[in-house]
Amino acid sequence: MLTEDYKEILDVSRKFAAKEIGQHILDIDLEPSIEWTKALWMKSREVGFPGLVIPESHGGFSQTGLCAALVLDSLASECAGAASIFAHHYAACKCIMAGNTTQQKTYLPQFANSNAEDAVISTVVFLPSFEDNKLHFHEKKGRLVLSGKSELTANAFLARYFCVFLDEGNQGKDITCIVIDKNDPGVKIGDSAGFTGLKINPFAPVIFDEVTIERERFIGERGKGFEIMRSTEDLYHGLLAASAMGAARTAYRKARAYAAERYQYGTMIINHQEIQRMLGAMLMKLGIGTSGYIQAMAGESVELPFAEARSRFAKIFCTDSAVEIVIDAIQVHGGYGYMHDYGVEKIFRDVKVLHLLGGSSPRLHMQTIVETM
Repeated sequence: MLTEDYKEILDVSRKFAAKEIGQHILDIDLEPSIEWTKALWMKSREVGFPGLVIPESHGGFSQTGLCAALVLDSLASECAGAASIFAHHYAACKCIMAGNTTQQKTYLPQFANSNAEDAVISTVVFLPSFEDNKLHFHEKKGRLVLSGKSELTANAFLARYFCVFLDEGNQGKDITCIVIDKNDPGVKIGDSAGFTGLKINPFAPVIFDEVTIERERFIGERGKGFEIMRSTEDLYHGLLAASAMGAARTAYRKARAYAAERYQYGTMIINHQEIQRMLGAMLMKLGIGTSGYIQAMAGESVELPFAEARSRFAKIFCTDSAVEIVIDAIQVHGGYGYMHDYGVEKIFRDVKVLHLLGGSSPRLHMQTIVETM
């Protein structure tokens, strides 16, 4: 049951998304602009989105991960790319909230954008999927330095701060988390990946060329950041799940509206049995996916074997389902589904990238199988 506070925040989210994103996004999708994206972020400060999950004591609004997920569902209904910017920012906030008091006082007010003159956006660099991209520490002239190139990172061209996870051994158990400023000497942003989806949030590798790491940059103890990483991933996966459902929700709405107005073979196509079957399957996946991410983010599990609510499971189901829903929405539109002006093909491009974030689904499936054996 949503509280009155949640309902009020959701109402603000929907109005903000419709006004500031929905009216412009198809044009921006054709010609993405970092300046437009930063301007959108600055406008979002007026409704408190940057500091949503940050404690009030540090300039935020002390809202839960579930609240953040519901907000991103609303934002993604207009553009999943916009939602992805906040998803990565909130994940970075989660990292800093695990730090010491000094780090929280230093970074969280900036992350909340409470007194910032410019857009202060953050992001997370998770562990790489391949050894070739592994970041590493080494000593140089009495300094601890970080070197290497990250995998493709969201918010790379937008972020001021990067919360970076490193694997220092022991089969992935010795995890270190550090925070790095893009203005630190040796930090460079590589070339954009040029993804066709989430285009307002271009992905790129972050290059660390012997970046000096001072002790105060460590979030928690060195090598003791495994739980920080897991809690950050839990929030992150839940936010991706919510974003996928938000985007798929709009695809369903567009498909249903089109079916109700398209006349073919003597009747509106919504009366055709196959169209009804497709719309029904889409609605079922939306309902189950939405319930799944809400349950996972609320941390509620029923007392049944293997029924634990996990945001990672929700992410897999919701992103898989979103891809299927949008493909069916394109089918309902026929040839028009591939036209940019109808907006459905953009949604497909966006949800396909969401599908791959946080590790592709096959990789996540293998992880969950191993963990539950």
